Amino acid sequence: MNIGKLDRLVVIKSIIFAQDAYGENVVNRTETLATVWARFEFEKGKVGYEADTFVGTSPAKMTIRYRSDLQISPKHYIEYNSKDWFIRSIEEIGRKEGLILRVEEKTTD
Repeated sequence: MNIGKLDRLVVIKSIIFAQDAYGENVVNRTETLATVWARFEFEKGKVGYEADTFVGTSPAKMTIRYRSDLQISPKHYIEYNSKDWFIRSIEEIGRKEGLILRVEEKTTD
């Protein structure tokens, strides 16, 4: 992995839930887990209708360095360029060298 290509500063966030009076989970707050350097490789997106709503999907492959203090899972999300990118899958590069995150951003109009 060429560390010099990690040129985008991204924020890894987590959602903290709480229960309301009816026992339903509601978003209480978001918590910043880490700010890391990443490499984005944008892939071919698609557009279409989902439940009578026009939805655009933008997938990307994001590469970051491996961190032993951070356990990333699909429960977390990435904030980059004022957009939320949801983690779909995680792959490890080598032996704790880096991580490849397959992320996806959805827009509705």
